[in-house]
Amino acid sequence: MSYRFAVIGCRHGHIARFIDEMQRMGHTCAGIYDAGDGSLARKLAEDYNVPYMNDVDALLEPSVQIVGTSAINNEKMDVVELCERHGKAVIADKPLVTDRAGLERLENVLKRGRIQVGLMLTERYRRSVLTLKRRIDEGALGDITEVAIRRPLKLYREYREPWFFSKTQNGGIIADLMIHDMDLLRWLTGEPIDELHAVAGKSILPEYPDFYDTANIQAVLGGRIAASLHADWHASEKGWAADGRLFVTGTKGCAEVRLSGDPAIAEEELLFTVYGEQRFQREELALAESGLCEDFIRRIEGAEHSGPSHTDLWEASKAVITADETARRLKINTEW
Repeated sequence: MSYRFAVIGCRHGHIARFIDEMQRMGHTCAGIYDAGDGSLARKLAEDYNVPYMNDVDALLEPSVQIVGTSAINNEKMDVVELCERHGKAVIADKPLVTDRAGLERLENVLKRGRIQVGLMLTERYRRSVLTLKRRIDEGALGDITEVAIRRPLKLYREYREPWFFSKTQNGGIIADLMIHDMDLLRWLTGEPIDELHAVAGKSILPEYPDFYDTANIQAVLGGRIAASLHADWHASEKGWAADGRLFVTGTKGCAEVRLSGDPAIAEEELLFTVYGEQRFQREELALAESGLCEDFIRRIEGAEHSGPSHTDLWEASKAVITADETARRLKINTEW
């Protein structure tokens, strides 16, 4: 079945993946709309040869069945609730919520069950992570005892809009970046998150008093698995990549994912494992059986899918909001 889709709220380039995947599957974009600064919306409309819209109502007509959004983070639930009122499935760039009030609004939408809501938890679709998931499910690593994820990213301050540095509008480093990690913890281990202990640090940009640039979280899953998460905005902008890593330790082996590869080996995602009779192995990466948008459409149609469910996006969102609320906050300069 062919769908018409639209973008309502366009303030982050991540939404290009939604447009690209939908068009590749043969679906038609009715247009892109943003109520504020429309510069990115205009650029993407030109890049993908789709209409730039000045009126959101045209994208709420019955002929449009699916909406994607990368609105300012604390405005995404406005788009979700708008889509609910008009009976349209909606998928959002992360994060979907930025605080407890947004989480409660999300909970209410999911409980009412009138529409399908999706979240672009794209890390699940990396070939390295998919292959790691398969090894875990096969039992190659034994019982999982520990997971560690490092997520250093490049700030590119000069390209960021002011809302990015606002805790109220953006949600902060834990909600914005570590939503991926909370989802991966549950997905890879199959266990719920029981405990969270977080620390956020501020060492730059005193002109933005509530912008924190590092975060560390210790977690316990299923009462038996320890997890350590780190995110920061300090990756060198001149460096070869934002060098994200994912480590899994089990009773029979271990694995390391290098999300951006290794400049000494290959500048593409890599998975290394040690288990069984293998001394050390660079894994051949599996191909994804489906894409992010393909899975979301299957969910809309009530078909079997491997993408995140309502429960998955709710649990990941709840985890980051809980961690953010309880985080100890440190400042390198106490006068800030």
